[in-house]
Amino acid sequence: ASPNGKLHNAVKDVMENNKMLDSISKLVDAARETGAHVFHAPMIVNSEINIDRDVFYYRDDSLFKENTWNAEIIDRFKPKDGDCVVKNKSGNDCFRGSNLKQLISEKGIETLIVGGFTTDGSVEATLFSADDLGVKTISLTDGT
Repeated sequence: ASPNGKLHNAVKDVMENNKMLDSISKLVDAARETGAHVFHAPMIVNSEINIDRDVFYYRDDSLFKENTWNAEIIDRFKPKDGDCVVKNKSGNDCFRGSNLKQLISEKGIETLIVGGFTTDGSVEATLFSADDLGVKTISLTDGT
């Protein structure tokens, strides 16, 4: 999402046309106001994690490399007190290899509202895994 990011040009037009960042920001603020849990699932690539074959090229291009600027959540969406940060997300699916299942179980969550940059990537993969785990889901449309 950052204008300085290596993938910004690939998503810039879509983000601007559908005002995705504004919509998600409003949604997240409203969720916090109602007491809903907000989860952040950044993709972090490090040498210890066996990443999905579909995203292997990230390692070569230094995208999302652990402890670098490329892996940081943009300021606008930095986690706030009470938010949960999913650890060890290493590919499209937010569940695979991460602690997301544990986090939602600990919080007694039965339904996830899922949104992200690529509906046909991380969002779709996460929706399928949630369904396999018996978790109800709602998929966002353009962050609204």
